[in-house]
Amino acid sequence: MTTGVELGASMIIPVPAPLGGCILLGEQTISYLNKDKGDTKTIHMDLCVTRAWGKVDENGSRYLLGDHMGQLYILVLKNDESKVLDLNLESLGSTSSAKTISYLDSGVVFIGSCFGDSQLIKLHPDKDENGSNIEVLETFTNLGPIQDFCVVDLERQGQGQVVTCSGTLKDGSLRIVRNGIGINEQAAVELPGIKGLWSLRDSAQSQYDKYLVQRSKIISLAVCVCVCERERVCVCVYVYVCMHACMYMLRPN
Repeated sequence: MTTGVELGASMIIPVPAPLGGCILLGEQTISYLNKDKGDTKTIHMDLCVTRAWGKVDENGSRYLLGDHMGQLYILVLKNDESKVLDLNLESLGSTSSAKTISYLDSGVVFIGSCFGDSQLIKLHPDKDENGSNIEVLETFTNLGPIQDFCVVDLERQGQGQVVTCSGTLKDGSLRIVRNGIGINEQAAVELPGIKGLWSLRDSAQSQYDKYLVQRSKIISLAVCVCVCERERVCVCVYVYVCMHACMYMLRPN
């Protein structure tokens, strides 16, 4: 039995080598325990219920924590590369109530939520005018959990629309669901006068298409910019060569 651990601790985070041990998350304390090295470190915090965590560094020195009210924290294990010396907890800002936290790269984090909209956010080293280190890059709509709903004809045109009571706690909202098709624009390039459009691969072994070809330009999908912007005659010759090579490689044996 280990003493000095909060009875309300409900989540355990394993810490990888070389630090080792584990982190216990309670409602008012965070404790680091390592039986092999005889380490026990505890810090106190305001009352909260941690719902999700995500590892930032491969060595386990930094973790992102999300509580039930959508507050995001970063927990730092100060260490000498072999032993934890101290713990530090800092509030970063507010997000949707997280169910899962995935650190991607370069300060970009995915916040997956089952209580509201999921978010793709970016962490900045300096706080903004609102005291937050968080910038929301993209939001992914989530209607659940739906507590109640009704069907109404808001425009009185005989087309019923569903009004839902979605989300919980701070993420609660009213949503209107309409019958139709939604289009999300991912990118736009000004190319006037297009007569035809087709895709090409850079080699026969490639799994995906890499180029979009039209009458006078070649656009690389990898970087979404024109990689060939010469005179029209030269471009047309280059397009012809690409078409001829592609047709040749796709010809059956």
